[in-house]
Amino acid sequence: MREAKTLNSPVRGFFANLQTNCPGSNRTHEPVPAFESGYFLMSANPAFVPGFGNGQGNLCLGLPIVRLLTGPGSILNSGVTGSVERQVDLPTLPRGVVVQPGDTLRFQYWTRDGASNNTSSAVAVTFR
Repeated sequence: MREAKTLNSPVRGFFANLQTNCPGSNRTHEPVPAFESGYFLMSANPAFVPGFGNGQGNLCLGLPIVRLLTGPGSILNSGVTGSVERQVDLPTLPRGVVVQPGDTLRFQYWTRDGASNNTSSAVAVTFR
């Protein structure tokens, strides 16, 4: 995972094909395979779980992990471009997650990849 970025404004979206890997991991699929569905995961804690879910990717998030499934549009499809974008509404994060100045959250995309599954690289974002 690359060094955490510090942002002065709310995060508008994350692109799975722009993220970087966990330390020591092999490059996961990027861009996302075309026409595959998936969703973003979020955690405050880093980790490294190779072959996550018996899939092809590595999980770079530690427990507890929150799925960003908050209503219509939560499950994304990469379409013809092989990319996904998700707006993150900080005041309404799932499972009561509250972001305070100085907090770092990590985001990673999980996708169905044909008969298997895969993960994007992860990105860490520090909020001010």
